[in-house]
Amino acid sequence: MITVYHVKFSRSLRVIWMLEELGLDYEVKTLSMMDGDLRKPEFLAINPLGLVPAIVDGDVTMCESGAIVQYLLDKYGPADLVPAKDTADYAHYLQWFHLAEATATNPVGDVVQNKRIKPEPMRIPEQADWATQKAHKAFTMMETQLATTTHIAGDSFTAADIMVTYPLILGSLVKLADEFPNCQAYFDRMKQRPGLQAAMNA
Repeated sequence: MITVYHVKFSRSLRVIWMLEELGLDYEVKTLSMMDGDLRKPEFLAINPLGLVPAIVDGDVTMCESGAIVQYLLDKYGPADLVPAKDTADYAHYLQWFHLAEATATNPVGDVVQNKRIKPEPMRIPEQADWATQKAHKAFTMMETQLATTTHIAGDSFTAADIMVTYPLILGSLVKLADEFPNCQAYFDRMKQRPGLQAAMNA
């Protein structure tokens, strides 16, 4: 059985959602940032970075949400979660799969940190403003794509949707994408998937 180390509203949502979509058996170990669980020796033995997600799958121990999603796809995944490699949708899939983390999630996280999570004296409004501009560029690109397709890499659900939905989840904590109607409609569609519902409730 796969063990997932999880913190609510963190990137580990992606991993749980993927496990649900694949129909795999797994166990969630929910940790608390406030209680210092990520700094405890027993967790640092799993991931020395002190970050979630992390998984243990037999002899394999991994961190980094995108890498874990890709690993699960390669080892257990049905082909319909990845477009056929001889199609244009596959190129779009790769783009969105990686843009989700590298371009979208990082600035969204900076906004959330500086508007909600950090203690008031530690918040940096200028950093939040700069990160908001970067996040909005990513959301604008998503908005344009979702004007023509029902999913981020075409009209079928893929693992790229799992990756891309997370910055919308995180951004919803500070209403960061409220001015992007296509993104909001897409987010509403994703929230209807039982796999995301299970991840949100984990």
